[in-house]
Amino acid sequence: AKAKEYLDAAKAVDSKGVDRYGVEAMHLVAAGKAKEANDFVEDIRKKGGGGGRIFEAQAFALKATGNLKLADNSFRAASDKEWKDMNYASALGESQLEGGTPGAALDTFQKATGQNPDHFRSRLGLALARVRRKANSAVAEKSLGDVMSRKAALSAPQSPGASRIGALL
Repeated sequence: AKAKEYLDAAKAVDSKGVDRYGVEAMHLVAAGKAKEANDFVEDIRKKGGGGGRIFEAQAFALKATGNLKLADNSFRAASDKEWKDMNYASALGESQLEGGTPGAALDTFQKATGQNPDHFRSRLGLALARVRRKANSAVAEKSLGDVMSRKAALSAPQSPGASRIGALL
Protein backbone atom coordinates (compact mmCIF):
# COMPACT_ATOMS: atom_id res chain seq x y z
CA ALA A 1 0.00 0.00 0.00
CA LYS A 2 2.85 2.38 0.86
CA ALA A 3 4.65 1.62 -2.40
CA LYS A 4 1.53 2.48 -4.39
CA GLU A 5 1.13 5.65 -2.35
CA TYR A 6 4.70 6.71 -3.12
CA LEU A 7 4.31 5.82 -6.81
CA ASP A 8 1.14 7.91 -7.01
CA ALA A 9 2.97 10.83 -5.38
CA ALA A 10 5.83 10.51 -7.90
CA LYS A 11 3.34 10.47 -10.77
CA ALA A 12 1.49 13.49 -9.33
CA VAL A 13 4.65 15.61 -9.50
CA ASP A 14 5.51 14.11 -12.90
CA SER A 15 8.79 12.58 -11.71
CA LYS A 16 10.94 11.48 -14.64
CA GLY A 17 13.32 9.27 -12.64
CA VAL A 18 14.11 5.78 -13.87
CA ASP A 19 13.20 4.34 -10.48
CA ARG A 20 9.69 5.75 -10.79
CA TYR A 21 9.24 4.10 -14.19
CA GLY A 22 10.72 0.82 -12.98
CA VAL A 23 8.39 0.78 -9.99
CA GLU A 24 5.43 1.63 -12.19
CA ALA A 25 6.27 -1.29 -14.48
CA MET A 26 6.65 -3.63 -11.48
CA HIS A 27 3.19 -2.59 -10.29
CA LEU A 28 1.82 -3.54 -13.71
CA VAL A 29 3.50 -6.95 -13.48
CA ALA A 30 2.13 -7.47 -9.96
CA ALA A 31 -1.34 -6.59 -11.25
CA GLY A 32 -1.08 -9.36 -13.84
CA LYS A 33 -0.45 -6.96 -16.72
CA ALA A 34 2.91 -8.33 -17.88
CA LYS A 35 2.44 -7.45 -21.57
CA GLU A 36 1.47 -3.89 -20.67
CA ALA A 37 4.49 -3.67 -18.39
CA ASN A 38 6.81 -4.85 -21.16
CA ASP A 39 5.27 -2.38 -23.63
CA PHE A 40 5.60 0.40 -21.05
CA VAL A 41 9.29 -0.43 -20.48
CA GLU A 42 9.98 -0.63 -24.22
CA ASP A 43 8.47 2.84 -24.62
CA ILE A 44 10.66 4.20 -21.79
CA ARG A 45 13.74 2.56 -23.29
CA LYS A 46 13.00 4.11 -26.71
CA LYS A 47 13.05 7.48 -24.96
CA GLY A 48 16.48 6.76 -23.47
CA GLY A 49 15.54 5.22 -20.13
CA GLY A 50 17.63 2.30 -19.06
CA GLY A 51 18.32 2.04 -15.36
CA GLY A 52 18.63 -1.24 -13.52
CA ARG A 53 15.13 -1.08 -12.10
CA ILE A 54 13.65 -0.62 -15.58
CA PHE A 55 15.54 -3.63 -16.95
CA GLU A 56 14.57 -5.68 -13.88
CA ALA A 57 10.89 -4.79 -14.32
CA GLN A 58 11.10 -5.82 -17.95
CA ALA A 59 12.75 -9.09 -16.92
CA PHE A 60 9.90 -9.89 -14.54
CA ALA A 61 7.36 -8.98 -17.24
CA LEU A 62 9.06 -11.24 -19.77
CA LYS A 63 9.33 -14.02 -17.21
CA ALA A 64 5.61 -13.72 -16.47
CA THR A 65 4.87 -14.19 -20.18
CA GLY A 66 7.09 -17.29 -20.28
CA ASN A 67 10.00 -15.80 -22.19
CA LEU A 68 12.81 -16.89 -19.87
CA LYS A 69 15.64 -16.35 -22.35
CA LEU A 70 14.76 -12.71 -22.95
CA ALA A 71 14.06 -12.32 -19.23
CA ASP A 72 17.62 -13.46 -18.49
CA ASN A 73 18.93 -10.89 -20.97
CA SER A 74 17.02 -8.15 -19.13
CA PHE A 75 18.16 -9.43 -15.72
CA ARG A 76 21.74 -9.37 -17.06
CA ALA A 77 21.31 -5.79 -18.31
CA ALA A 78 19.97 -4.76 -14.89
CA SER A 79 22.89 -6.47 -13.18
CA ASP A 80 25.38 -4.79 -15.51
CA LYS A 81 23.81 -1.36 -14.97
CA GLU A 82 23.67 -1.74 -11.19
CA TRP A 83 26.83 -3.79 -10.70
CA LYS A 84 27.29 -2.56 -7.13
CA ASP A 85 23.88 -3.89 -6.04
CA MET A 86 24.04 -7.66 -5.64
CA ASN A 87 20.24 -7.96 -5.59
CA TYR A 88 20.24 -7.52 -9.36
CA ALA A 89 22.91 -10.20 -9.80
CA SER A 90 20.95 -12.46 -7.47
CA ALA A 91 17.79 -11.97 -9.52
CA LEU A 92 19.76 -13.01 -12.61
CA GLY A 93 21.14 -16.10 -10.86
CA GLU A 94 17.71 -17.09 -9.58
CA SER A 95 16.27 -16.76 -13.08
CA GLN A 96 19.10 -18.88 -14.46
CA LEU A 97 18.33 -21.56 -11.88
CA GLU A 98 14.63 -21.48 -12.79
CA GLY A 99 15.55 -21.68 -16.46
CA GLY A 100 17.56 -24.85 -15.91
CA THR A 101 21.06 -23.43 -16.28
CA PRO A 102 22.64 -24.06 -12.86
CA GLY A 103 26.15 -23.68 -14.31
CA ALA A 104 25.44 -20.12 -15.40
CA ALA A 105 23.74 -19.46 -12.06
CA LEU A 106 26.78 -20.80 -10.22
CA ASP A 107 29.02 -18.37 -12.12
CA THR A 108 26.64 -15.47 -11.44
CA PHE A 109 26.39 -16.20 -7.71
CA GLN A 110 30.16 -16.73 -7.40
CA LYS A 111 30.75 -13.33 -8.98
CA ALA A 112 28.17 -11.74 -6.65
CA THR A 113 29.61 -13.31 -3.51
CA GLY A 114 33.09 -12.37 -4.72
CA GLN A 115 31.99 -8.73 -4.73
CA ASN A 116 30.10 -8.98 -1.45
CA PRO A 117 30.72 -12.15 0.57
CA ASP A 118 28.13 -11.14 3.17
CA HIS A 119 25.20 -10.72 0.75
CA PHE A 120 22.69 -13.28 2.04
CA ARG A 121 20.63 -13.62 -1.12
CA SER A 122 23.74 -14.31 -3.19
CA ARG A 123 25.06 -16.80 -0.65
CA LEU A 124 21.76 -18.66 -0.57
CA GLY A 125 21.67 -18.72 -4.35
CA LEU A 126 25.24 -19.98 -4.50
CA ALA A 127 24.40 -22.82 -2.11
CA LEU A 128 21.36 -23.77 -4.18
CA ALA A 129 23.32 -23.59 -7.45
CA ARG A 130 25.94 -25.90 -5.97
CA VAL A 131 23.25 -28.33 -4.86
CA ARG A 132 21.61 -28.27 -8.30
CA ARG A 133 24.97 -28.82 -10.00
CA LYS A 134 25.76 -31.57 -7.50
CA ALA A 135 29.11 -29.88 -7.10
CA ASN A 136 30.83 -28.90 -3.88
CA SER A 137 27.94 -29.96 -1.68
CA ALA A 138 30.26 -29.77 1.33
CA VAL A 139 30.97 -26.13 0.47
CA ALA A 140 27.24 -25.54 -0.08
CA GLU A 141 26.51 -27.09 3.31
CA LYS A 142 29.11 -24.85 4.98
CA SER A 143 27.77 -21.75 3.19
CA LEU A 144 24.25 -22.56 4.23
CA GLY A 145 25.40 -23.21 7.80
CA ASP A 146 27.10 -19.81 7.88
CA VAL A 147 23.95 -18.10 6.63
CA MET A 148 21.67 -20.02 9.00
CA SER A 149 23.90 -19.16 11.97
CA ARG A 150 22.72 -15.59 11.41
CA LYS A 151 19.10 -16.56 10.90
CA ALA A 152 17.87 -13.48 12.76
CA ALA A 153 19.34 -11.33 9.97
CA LEU A 154 17.44 -13.19 7.24
CA SER A 155 14.41 -11.49 5.74
CA ALA A 156 10.99 -13.15 5.79
CA PRO A 157 11.41 -14.62 2.26
CA GLN A 158 15.03 -15.66 2.84
CA SER A 159 14.45 -17.80 5.92
CA PRO A 160 12.13 -20.39 4.33
CA GLY A 161 14.32 -20.38 1.22
CA ALA A 162 17.36 -21.24 3.33
CA SER A 163 15.41 -24.01 5.06
CA ARG A 164 14.32 -25.47 1.69
CA ILE A 165 17.93 -25.45 0.47
CA GLY A 166 19.00 -27.16 3.70
CA ALA A 167 16.45 -29.91 3.07
CA LEU A 168 18.08 -30.59 -0.31
CA LEU A 169 21.51 -31.17 1.22
